[in-house]
Amino acid sequence: MVGSPARKLHEEGADVGQKPTSPAGIPFCAHDRIRAFTDEFVWLRHGTTYRRAVSIQDRGPNIYFIEPGGLDNSLRGFSTTPEKGPFLNGSAEVYALLKDQLFPNEEGPAVLEVLVPIRVLARAMIDRSVGEIRFELRTGIEELCAGWDEFQKRICRVDKVPRAAEITAQTNA
Repeated sequence: MVGSPARKLHEEGADVGQKPTSPAGIPFCAHDRIRAFTDEFVWLRHGTTYRRAVSIQDRGPNIYFIEPGGLDNSLRGFSTTPEKGPFLNGSAEVYALLKDQLFPNEEGPAVLEVLVPIRVLARAMIDRSVGEIRFELRTGIEELCAGWDEFQKRICRVDKVPRAAEITAQTNA
C-alpha cells in the first residue's frame, strides 16, 4: 500500500474527519462509470448498526449473512450509497436508523464508509433510480472482498433522533 493513492489520503489526514475531494455524485450510466471521475477512489456508504459496522470493517462484507429471525438471504449482496443523492429509498443514515429499530441491542445506528477504487466500483450494479450501488456475485463483490483489507474505512455514529428536515433533505438530495 506504500505510495498508493489510498495511503496518500491516509497520510494527509483523510481518516480524521477530512474527506478527500470527490465527484459531486456517482455516474450511473454504464459508459460513464469510469470516464466521469477525476479521482481514482470514491467513498461508498453502508447504513447498519454499530456492531455490524465493526464486524464488516474488520472482516469485510459477508454476502451469506442472514439477519436474526431471517430465513434466507436470497439477495446475497452488499448495498451501498454514494456520498450524495438522490436517495429515493433512503440515505445510509436512514438505513442505519431502520436497522437500529429492528435490532436495538446492536449498539445503535452507524454508517460504514469505505474508500473504493474506481476499478472495483465499475463492476458493481449502479441504480440511479434509487441511489444504490450494489455488489453481488459476478458484479463486483469478489473484487470488493479481495481488496477489503487495503481499503480505507471509517465508522460514523448516527444520531438516533435526526431532524425530519435532514432526513427529507438526504432523501431528496
